[in-house]
Amino acid sequence: MEWQKILEVAAIIAAAWFVVRILVWGMSKYSRQWAASRAEQITIKRWVDALVIFIAIIAIAEILGLGSQLELLTFAGIGVIIAGIVLQGFLSSILLGMIAFKDDALRVGDIVEIAGAGKGRIVKIKLTRIWIETDSGALLPIGMPVLESGRYWNYTARERLKKDFEH
Repeated sequence: MEWQKILEVAAIIAAAWFVVRILVWGMSKYSRQWAASRAEQITIKRWVDALVIFIAIIAIAEILGLGSQLELLTFAGIGVIIAGIVLQGFLSSILLGMIAFKDDALRVGDIVEIAGAGKGRIVKIKLTRIWIETDSGALLPIGMPVLESGRYWNYTARERLKKDFEH
């Protein structure tokens, strides 16, 4: 019976390691498309690691009979809430990026002015940020939460969006 528990614990550790590797691989592959900064990538990787380790510890405690199911479920719920709070900003940036794509309010080539950031031409749009090239040639990455506030002006989208105003 002891060998069975040891094998179950080893299987949980191996599965947790495998899940972390897959999640980190997927995150690194798609984070370029989301335009996540290196700091955001590192933060997300650390929280994914912590969440998977937390879940593995709960599973091991259950196998070894160290806690009741109610306690384990409570700790798992707390872990998920903490992970949600930590990832809230990143996930909100992605959601705002998806809304910006759907609304078609911004396109590559548009001339925009963003309060507190500057004025220039959009050269790149991703899910979490846009890049603006200023008249001086500087590239400004602007996060989607800045655009959420609505304090930006698009000088070239009037004709494209005119049909939306007429309805």
